[in-house]
Amino acid sequence: MKIMVVWPYLVPQYLEGAESAIWELSNGLVQRGHQVEIFTTCSGPPGDSGNGYLIWNNYLPRGKGEREGLVMWRFPVARISSAKARRDARRLQIQLSRQVGDLQANSKLTKILKDGQASLFQGWYEEERWLDGPARWSGKTALAAVSCGDTRYLKLKMLSPLRQKVTLSVDGEIKREFAFREGEEKEIVLEFPPRGRFVFSVEVEALFKPKLDERKLGVAVRSLACGSDGGERELGLGAGFRRLLEQAPEEPLSELLWERAESLGQNFSRLQDRLIGPPSPRLESAVYKEARGFDLVIGGRLPASTLSLAANAADKSSRPFVAIPCFLSRELTHYRISALQALLKARLVVTESPTLADFMRAKGKDVYTMWAGCAPSEREEPAGASFRERYRLGDRAFLLWEGGKAEGEGLRRAKESLSVLRKRGMDVELLVLSQGGGGRSAAGKGIRFLGKLPHGELEEAYAQCEALILPDVDLSFGASVCRAWMWGKPVLVWKGCGISSGLVEGGKDGFICADAMEFALSAEMILRNKKLAAKMGEIGKKKAKERMDRSRVIDDFEEVLRNLL
Repeated sequence: MKIMVVWPYLVPQYLEGAESAIWELSNGLVQRGHQVEIFTTCSGPPGDSGNGYLIWNNYLPRGKGEREGLVMWRFPVARISSAKARRDARRLQIQLSRQVGDLQANSKLTKILKDGQASLFQGWYEEERWLDGPARWSGKTALAAVSCGDTRYLKLKMLSPLRQKVTLSVDGEIKREFAFREGEEKEIVLEFPPRGRFVFSVEVEALFKPKLDERKLGVAVRSLACGSDGGERELGLGAGFRRLLEQAPEEPLSELLWERAESLGQNFSRLQDRLIGPPSPRLESAVYKEARGFDLVIGGRLPASTLSLAANAADKSSRPFVAIPCFLSRELTHYRISALQALLKARLVVTESPTLADFMRAKGKDVYTMWAGCAPSEREEPAGASFRERYRLGDRAFLLWEGGKAEGEGLRRAKESLSVLRKRGMDVELLVLSQGGGGRSAAGKGIRFLGKLPHGELEEAYAQCEALILPDVDLSFGASVCRAWMWGKPVLVWKGCGISSGLVEGGKDGFICADAMEFALSAEMILRNKKLAAKMGEIGKKKAKERMDRSRVIDDFEEVLRNLL
């Protein structure tokens, strides 16, 4: 077979996760006698500008290269004006803001809320901690979704910096105006016929811009409660849309976000594609020109626009398209019309995500579940003493976290788990192995961020650790789970992450944990019971060798590709 692979970036010395998987697959197919050519950019991993767009770089020389029979074509990325990118990002925000009044679309959010939960999801600034308690500023218009039993009224404590009228409404039906004096804080009550799930909005007449502050503020909400015949329930102010993305059940959340992507439309999707990139006209031209010369086209990954590029080139050239989206079910940028259209053009969707697999099967697409794949170590027991000496661990037990983003909800769970373990008398450390800079915020008592380790050190770390802990909210591949099992180590995963929880058999080769306390108690069982840890590790090792050995994964994938031709 002659296979074209289209990928946004691929730098051999920085391989991890999805990039590592596609690199090993491509090399494995070459070793089996197939011709594989990778079309990618000169860039390394893009940087986040912080202004709504990604920054790509020309890290490697352009042109054709070959490595042990694997051909790579690298094309430069264009230098996009930061001013233009910021303008496009603002246009994107304007399009999003137009949805604020779309109550029908926003009311779907209530379906994924737990009882007694509110999500302040559009038009709100981040929660602040004032001397006398929390506060959440609104913009011109702000919406919140609420799920709270048989609610008959909302009670809010609000502060307005300006003299103005503030309008509150529920589901666009019940509206009431409240007058505020300048700087006044007061408690207001909005009554309505009983309902369990609803969307309420706050709209102000004017905005206030503090000195040395770029924000334009409406009113500050100090507290929020819902009331019924059974009494009042405090809802809290901290649960914004990002927190909802991290906590909501995966399947209904994914369904909601695909619907949201469709409602945002093509223009929004095109803007998002442009802001995410990679911006490489020469790559696009080459892929469209050369696709006809291959037997099939493999394309990835989200959120990069190369998935759509590969799908469209394969479609235009009448070649089978295989999509490897590396889907993150809780990442907003993975949900857009262009991505969905690319997946629907695929003859085969390759994913470890049960949520995406079910979604694509419902659309009538063939799905192949491909394990991350991991090669058995060249050494049964690497010398771990040097690793312990290098990081001054002594005889102290340690857990590894090698996964996705070491931040947000996952980091909170990790910190709380470690705190519980230490309070229960366990002298244990958590070593965070992540290429992402976000993990540096993990540094603290008992937690050390080590970044990306060289291969030899990584093997030593797995050989010497007690277990792998994955509190990650989202993963695209379960490579670290496979690696831990290859070393005979049990794994602890969060039940809300479909990929990691889908790999683990709870109580057999690891533990599936619902919260920080379960992570802590499960880790304590492993730390105190060496026989249990060894037994779990052996079960995992057997599974990894039978189902996840890299050679077997590539053999199976080769057969799947042959069946497409």
